[in-house]
Amino acid sequence: MRFLIDECLPQRLTPLLTDAGHDAVHVITEGLRGLRDPDIWSWAASERRVLITADKGFPRPERPAPPGLVLLRLPSHYTGAQITDVFREFIDGGGIEQAPGHIVVVQPDRIRVRPLPT
Repeated sequence: MRFLIDECLPQRLTPLLTDAGHDAVHVITEGLRGLRDPDIWSWAASERRVLITADKGFPRPERPAPPGLVLLRLPSHYTGAQITDVFREFIDGGGIEQAPGHIVVVQPDRIRVRPLPT
């Protein structure tokens, strides 16, 4: 799968996905830092990348939409290492495979999955 990791998340999430065999890029490494949410949404859609973010401004109703959305809903006091640990557990547990066609909400103690609005 193809992923775009938003700038509000640590860049260290990228190798977790690439090591699992996915094509993952980070907003910063793609030169997209500072773009508005609608522009990130559009870029992810045009590149057919599932968007991974902790930004509460997503999901966006605009079309076209990315093929999926992963929302990390973690406590604001979490460090980069704690975010990475939760995300690693999510990948290792197979949760990432549910992303296409869905909004996947990841919390420290649970994962919720719902269809991406059409």
